[in-house]
Amino acid sequence: MVRAQLSETQADQVIDDVAKRFQERDIPHLWFLKGDSRPSNLEQLLLAHGWVRLREGVGMAIDLSAIAAPFPPPPDLTIERVVDEAGMRLWGSFHRYLEDDQPDEPRERLYLSLGLDGDQPLRHYLARLGREPVGALSLFLGQEAAGLYNVEVAPEKQRQGVGTAMTRAVLEEARRLGSRVGVVGPTRESRSMYERLGFVLHRQALPMYWYPHQP
Repeated sequence: MVRAQLSETQADQVIDDVAKRFQERDIPHLWFLKGDSRPSNLEQLLLAHGWVRLREGVGMAIDLSAIAAPFPPPPDLTIERVVDEAGMRLWGSFHRYLEDDQPDEPRERLYLSLGLDGDQPLRHYLARLGREPVGALSLFLGQEAAGLYNVEVAPEKQRQGVGTAMTRAVLEEARRLGSRVGVVGPTRESRSMYERLGFVLHRQALPMYWYPHQP
């Protein structure tokens, strides 16, 4: 839920309806608050209905006309766009958020249904060393900004320049496609990598709330 504009009289009912809708589908759910979210006491209402405030993250941005090239990429590293179901399965092998490290099949089916090639704004990429898949990430193209998501590198290939090289390659593609700015929500561990590429930290955080998922 993003940018909710609710009246004070309907807010309690909508909060419960939102939680019920996601629970019926057996999926986790988040609620983002911004300065223009309404009613003004929405945060207190969410907490009263059992929502839990998560730790605030930070954002980083980069001028795509000034992407740094900190060092040469690893030899034999290639970056390819995912364009078919087999590629999506490989991409999904780097993004296992479910219990017991199982593939997130619903998300993979969603991405397949949206289309993988052509001019779709949401695109997915695989990094390979030779023929071995070693990393994956996603790109969303807005009107002038490009967002990076799901950036993952195989544990045994981390700290070898794979993440930096594949991120830079996808940012360059976003620039060629007309984007002016790149944005990302870094983890604490990945922040230094983005700084090497030229990202700047922006500390304005977006409060986020989670409703405990009960399958």
